[in-house]
Amino acid sequence: TRRISGDLPLEAGMTLSHDIPARKLRWGINYVTESEETDFKVDEIKVDTVSNRVDLFVEYKPSDRWSWRLFAKNLTDGPATRTRYIYDGLRGASALDYVEKRELKSGPHVGFTVQRRFGD
Repeated sequence: TRRISGDLPLEAGMTLSHDIPARKLRWGINYVTESEETDFKVDEIKVDTVSNRVDLFVEYKPSDRWSWRLFAKNLTDGPATRTRYIYDGLRGASALDYVEKRELKSGPHVGFTVQRRFGD
């Protein structure tokens, strides 16, 4: 059997969050399984793969107007990979010319955002 457009048999993610109203806090964790997307072009096939990923956050809301958020992303340090299969001409009628593979490892990163709501 052939899957539609090379879709993975399983794509899943899970987000858990916990509100602590007495402290005006909210925290959470997000997990996403590996995903793959395939694009078919006239003279190439491009496959983008993103590894398993874990993100965390803590949010503090001192008032209805203010929100402070500390986050950490890509804690699993999973790479994003792009593989391109380049053909000598039309993909269906030509030989494979070369394969180009590129891996991006941006690493884990942290950040902090401050948000203020204006108006009523």
